Amino acid sequence: MNTWLNRWRAFRGELAFYRILRDWATQQEGGSTVMAEFESDRQQGRSLLRHFLQTQLTDEIARQELIEALGNRHNQFVNVVTNSQVGKIVNIAEAGAVYWKITVFSSVRQVVALVGMIVLVAAALGAGVWYLNQPRQMTGAFNIAVASFAPGDDSQETKRIAAAFSQRLAQFLDAQQLPGVEVQHRHIGIIPSTIEADALATRINAHIVIYGSVLAEAGEATVFPIFWVADNFRPDVRELNGESRLTIPITTTTRAIMEPSDPNIQAMEQRFDLLLEFTKALVYLQSNQLLEANQAIVLTLERAEAYPDLPGQEIFYLFASQIARLRQDHEQAEQYVQAALNLDSQYGRAYIAWANIAYDRGDFYAAVQKYELAQQIGETNLDRYLPAKASLGLANICSVELQTVLRRDEVEIAAANELAECARTNYNQVIRYYADQSTGAQHPNLILQKLAAQAYYGMGLIYEATQNQALAKQMYEIAFTLADDPTLRATIQQQLDQVD
Repeated sequence: MNTWLNRWRAFRGELAFYRILRDWATQQEGGSTVMAEFESDRQQGRSLLRHFLQTQLTDEIARQELIEALGNRHNQFVNVVTNSQVGKIVNIAEAGAVYWKITVFSSVRQVVALVGMIVLVAAALGAGVWYLNQPRQMTGAFNIAVASFAPGDDSQETKRIAAAFSQRLAQFLDAQQLPGVEVQHRHIGIIPSTIEADALATRINAHIVIYGSVLAEAGEATVFPIFWVADNFRPDVRELNGESRLTIPITTTTRAIMEPSDPNIQAMEQRFDLLLEFTKALVYLQSNQLLEANQAIVLTLERAEAYPDLPGQEIFYLFASQIARLRQDHEQAEQYVQAALNLDSQYGRAYIAWANIAYDRGDFYAAVQKYELAQQIGETNLDRYLPAKASLGLANICSVELQTVLRRDEVEIAAANELAECARTNYNQVIRYYADQSTGAQHPNLILQKLAAQAYYGMGLIYEATQNQALAKQMYEIAFTLADDPTLRATIQQQLDQVD
């Protein structure tokens, strides 16, 4: 063991000496050429170095420079140089040069290989860092992604306040420990638009994405949150999906955001409670716990009364209406819809919700009227989702009525043809909206794609009902390709099996 240790020490010393000798020699006249010859393993290399040292070490200044370069750490070599023991210096240098060539790449190929290896390692490290900085896939029964809120200006102070608010909101929601709910905030970053919100929700399986902006001025911060309700939230509740701007003036001191101990934090958390109860309502609605969902949405509406000028609160009534509808309380559901329309008479989603209530009651005439109103509002506001959803509702009504007519003992051919044409026209409207959005688009519109899948399925039913099996099969096949909902795909497959 001691032998190996001594040899290791000798190796380190000889290598260190050679590095110093090499640097010193290249500073002397002709030294670079001598060292190059010495390291090339040519036979004259030793003799050239010997001759060079004999000449240079007779120069007091040059010898003193080498001694100073060796310093106190290499006393064992200082005496050799001081006494100009050239032969011993060459022997030590020869051993040091061997170690030098092991530790230094002497060919371009080796250098290229090293650079290539460094690039590969850097790429692997970069990929690893990128992966670690991506939001993780969410696995809860109900998943809430809280993005970093966008600062209203470029000041560092506003940026810090926006980041702190986002983190506090995520912590506040997570601390409620709602059963089956997962909250994620890290690595999500700023969400600038609904396109990014939808892409994020799809990528990490989030049901709700909360994002928005923060304005800070004169010691006060005002927060404007936005909810993106993902399409996978409830595919049967299409009027609820998409963006809901809750431009709630959550105004508090910046200290309340930055310092948890500040007394004003309680006031901010009271405002958070409004968002919290609304989120609870979504959670319970998702899990079909309608009693709990109703309790949460009622609390949401009560707390919203503290903000009579609150823009965007019609969304609360929309969700309240849907919960009441699912509880079979159609009268209460209609009252909530009317409350939403009192706040915004052009709220197209409320008309779709009202049409759905009328559909459940069997009042197809009223349902058609409400769907058509939603269509008109959507076309005026250039909102393709509203007319597409309304057209799908109209088509479904015509399809159901067609099935009723065809089941009669005496089929009214004119009525059947009119209903079939009504269904086809409206289903084609949905398909056209999807085609217009998808033409030339790098990424298809997922919401319109899902609506189109249902429209093609509905078209298949119409063609099958009118004894056109070939077209029915074609429609089912397209629907199956577009559909991503397992239940719908299974239903379509059953229809395909019947028409084959």
